[in-house]
Amino acid sequence: MKRQINVVLYLLVILLVSCQEMSTKIVGVETTTDPEIGVIGYVSNRGVVAHVQKTQPPVSDDDAEKVIDGVSAELYNQNDELVTMLQKHDELNYLSPDGFEPQYGEAYYLKISAPGFETITTGMQELLDLPGISKIEMKIESSNYVEDTTLYNLFGNPRWIKVYYYIDNSNNEITNYDDRRFYRYKGELYDYDQIERNYTRLYEPLFFVNIGMGVSAFLEEKPLISRFIPINDHIYTDETINYEGETYQVIDRIDGLLFQTIHYSDDFVAFFEAVNDYMEKQYDPVSMVAERMPSNVSNGVGFFGSVYISQREVPIPDVKEGYFEYEY
Repeated sequence: MKRQINVVLYLLVILLVSCQEMSTKIVGVETTTDPEIGVIGYVSNRGVVAHVQKTQPPVSDDDAEKVIDGVSAELYNQNDELVTMLQKHDELNYLSPDGFEPQYGEAYYLKISAPGFETITTGMQELLDLPGISKIEMKIESSNYVEDTTLYNLFGNPRWIKVYYYIDNSNNEITNYDDRRFYRYKGELYDYDQIERNYTRLYEPLFFVNIGMGVSAFLEEKPLISRFIPINDHIYTDETINYEGETYQVIDRIDGLLFQTIHYSDDFVAFFEAVNDYMEKQYDPVSMVAERMPSNVSNGVGFFGSVYISQREVPIPDVKEGYFEYEY
């Protein structure tokens, strides 16, 4: 059985203000509370992410007011040794530097400081070590294959590619999962927008997960996790071609696929469940629970969790049809 949890990240920290303040606001009493540092972050086997912002009243929707200037985000291990400094990625997100990977057998926590705020310390998290993608199957077929991809819009269609990945979960270690995929073209990675139906260059590191979308799938004990993913392999380039007085955008083929499965620590899942439950009830004052959201952050609010990312990349053979299998 799957349960869906969707939460927008910019609302997440807004909702993590004290419930005392919220309780007074619903009966019309205005209160003021000094903003604190709010952080939602995680350590993963591939890198560390911290989303840092000010806490805000529930009625506020001013994104500019969330930004904290002069943030210092430090990662420590269980021996209280400074391991690395997180680097600013954008106004709200701080990431571990390129090439840094946390080590198994160690636990980590964050210290985040900024002028005018108390320094916050997160709870400690150990790296998750879970089963990863163990097998990928790919079937390529085309009923109207053309060698010249620029002719797709004129005389032919792109190939239809069916891909399956498998994870051995016979020990029931995985209790939740999400997945995503990226596309390799001429050495660069691209993301695909399902709504706009186009590819965009990927500039974020592969360990940057939009945890603001929540944990999207929960599993009952499932010994073999499998997923079917259909792929259309064409990509629109910046070049054009003229044919019989009409101008067409040149289309090319994707070179490869990169799959990721993403798994969250149980306490991180519990945090998202609590936030989701709060968001469902926030518009009904009778249902409000007078308590703060779960938090493992001192002198602030938020949560520092643990994430495991399994990653496999496979080429897409340039053939009309065929079956390909990759085992790991």
